[in-house]
Amino acid sequence: MVRKKQSIFNINYLHISNRFGEVINKVCSEHQTSKALLFSILVYEDLNRPQWIRRIENILVRLPGAKLTVGIAQVTSTFPLSDTESIELASEKLAFTDSAPENQVIRSIHRYNPSNRYIASVLEIRGILLANCRF
Repeated sequence: MVRKKQSIFNINYLHISNRFGEVINKVCSEHQTSKALLFSILVYEDLNRPQWIRRIENILVRLPGAKLTVGIAQVTSTFPLSDTESIELASEKLAFTDSAPENQVIRSIHRYNPSNRYIASVLEIRGILLANCRF
């Protein structure tokens, strides 16, 4: 089961890297965001909210008073966001995590999503990606 998880995370990482690698490199550099952390969140969110669901969310967020998480990074918004725009906003939210100590990284994840399960999942994915991918 562990190998299957690792494989799924690594495949999803490669897919995201191929599609958004340039944007991720740019925004992580601009905001001093940890690439491993941003990729971990993107992998988690993409696996939990595939593109077809994100399209529906971008339609629903247009409704008056609607506030949803949208885009591949699942950033809270009151208007539609492209995947690229959500990555840019996520990087801003995770700013200064590039060389941050672990407790600061955990606080940043908590601000992004306060669920303990979310934090644990993102940290697990980050560990797998750090062991298997180049950043």
